[in-house]
Amino acid sequence: MKALPLIVVAFLTIILIAGCGGGNTPVAQDIPYPSDSVMNDPGDIINAGNPRFNFMNGDIEFVLGGQDELWSDPVSANPGDVINVLLYVHNGVVDSLAVNTMVHVNLPADDGSLISASLSADNTETITDTVINGEIVGLPGLTINTPSSCQLTYVPGSTKMYKTADPGEAIQMPDGICSADGLRVGNVAGCWQFIRHIVFQVRVG
Repeated sequence: MKALPLIVVAFLTIILIAGCGGGNTPVAQDIPYPSDSVMNDPGDIINAGNPRFNFMNGDIEFVLGGQDELWSDPVSANPGDVINVLLYVHNGVVDSLAVNTMVHVNLPADDGSLISASLSADNTETITDTVINGEIVGLPGLTINTPSSCQLTYVPGSTKMYKTADPGEAIQMPDGICSADGLRVGNVAGCWQFIRHIVFQVRVG
């Protein structure tokens, strides 16, 4: 897959996509985000519509790796390198809300090279790849190619979240994205301006 510059990933939908299923794109700063708090009232989910992740034309690969401000899959690395990993989160159903959105990453055991991930919410199906019209965008998961057998480990404190409406503002997230419980990233409204990028680091050892 051709590498994507970091700035392209951050601003992809603002530059290339005009609106949500038609019309003009609203000014990002004029759009309030739904509450990021956990929603436990069953009525919240009933009124949230039918959200769905990463299925629209224009969506990029779900898991990408980054070095030198470029995103790609696969990524080549050497022992001692630190790789940025990006998860692309887009609820493509306008006027819906993905409640209690969760991301979970599986790092390969021992000397494996494939990082896999999943994306879900209380009221969505779980996905493991961006799939458009039945075809996976890019490759499944993220492959990190190394010259010899290496182990990948999560870098503590490295997880950050970026929202398309505020592309320059990094929100520090707690560790846990690689744990059995995964990481909650809040409620994700449906439309391009509500895309989120979850970025964390792994060390090649």
